[in-house]
Amino acid sequence: MELAKLSLEQAIDKLNRKETTSVELTKAVIAQAKAAADLNALITVFEESALKAAVESDKARAAGKPLWSLAGVPVGVKDCICIEGTKLTCASKALENYISPYTATAAQKLIDAGAVIVAKANMDEFGAGNRNETSAFGRAKNPVDPTRVTSGGSATAVAAFQCYGGAGTDSGGGIRMAAAYCGLVGLKPTYGLISRHGVMAYSGSVDCVGPLTRTVADNAILLDVMAGHDPLDMTSAKQPKQEYYKNLKADVKGLKVGVVNGGCALAAAAGFKAGGATVSEIKFPYLDAALGAYVAITSAEAMSNLNRIDGIRYGLRQNGSGELEDVYFKSRTAGFGKAVKQTIMLGNYVLSKENLDKCFFKAKKIQKFLQQEFDKLFKQFDLIVSPTVDIEAPVAGEASNPTDAKYAVVASLAGIPAISVPCCNGPNGLPMGLQIMANKFNEQTLLNAALFFERAKEGVK
Repeated sequence: MELAKLSLEQAIDKLNRKETTSVELTKAVIAQAKAAADLNALITVFEESALKAAVESDKARAAGKPLWSLAGVPVGVKDCICIEGTKLTCASKALENYISPYTATAAQKLIDAGAVIVAKANMDEFGAGNRNETSAFGRAKNPVDPTRVTSGGSATAVAAFQCYGGAGTDSGGGIRMAAAYCGLVGLKPTYGLISRHGVMAYSGSVDCVGPLTRTVADNAILLDVMAGHDPLDMTSAKQPKQEYYKNLKADVKGLKVGVVNGGCALAAAAGFKAGGATVSEIKFPYLDAALGAYVAITSAEAMSNLNRIDGIRYGLRQNGSGELEDVYFKSRTAGFGKAVKQTIMLGNYVLSKENLDKCFFKAKKIQKFLQQEFDKLFKQFDLIVSPTVDIEAPVAGEASNPTDAKYAVVASLAGIPAISVPCCNGPNGLPMGLQIMANKFNEQTLLNAALFFERAKEGVK
């Protein structure tokens, strides 16, 4: 097996057995990145610094020094996650040459665990989109079929063996939809489980950092590292430290599973039933309302967050007439792409005096209602299953359909954990994902169910 195609778990095992080195692993994924550069998965590749870190990791291992869980394993991070001294572009011309002054907590935890940060991944500009078609540096292509979209460069990089796992972000499905489109495992954790400190905010009330991997076990390994309270993030949850990987077991026996009818979900549920779970079909009629509320909330919050990118302290600066408003106007016009401008305009509309009550506050009421509905559901069920997306990855350039994200946004608004696992192939032979949701901070149950499904999926048609 080629080194780059090892799972993260296998790479760790080979390092521990001294059957390979960090330098060999790092060279392998960098070679993959170069060979498949046309996929446009990565905005920045840290070849020199990654190899230097790999050399140091190998020296420490050879000297018998204590090593952390990810020692020597190359991983990537989305380019909205700060790493000190490196570019943070958010896939925007506005931040094309911006250098991070510090490192995000999630990234620092990966580094502290010994991971080699090999690259920063492509994304939709500032997170405005769900197909990675709004990037100022061109779209990331789906490695399964390059004519198709992928919801993020992190997914492309992991699926194309350009790193062994990635840290992405998920506001309304970014991690999960990317995983579904590329045949990966993607977890949006409970809101607040992983620190957002040092992550460029898109919509602060729903943004989450999470792992993208090729297997469920790999996902648990990365979650172990990144999860945990952070006093630098006011939304960070204070929860007991968990050992997700150590406690991982393929088991659904005795669980009550509610299935939302659609796409692959009903067929997949048969596997859970065979494993000893009680399976019931449930109705969830709030998808359209959730989608509308999500658009209103995220556009308003994104508009507010993007106010800082004004060409004065942050971002591309265009000199105008000398008047401050003219500098703002010219800088933001030149720096922002169409999708970001549309988001800002919609956010201004939602937060305007005339629309504040009927748009933003109504959307927040819908969000609260959804949270209450999930509270009720989780008194009856341990897990809720739905399609991640009920279509295959769309062809690039096709008109975007906001309803593609309908199953993803409900979990985002509710703040509950949700994982996408490869389920089956669609009519064109492309991968599709199954979304499994659990109550807040029940990531262990979620991962165990995902592992069970991963092992049993051959029986899913």
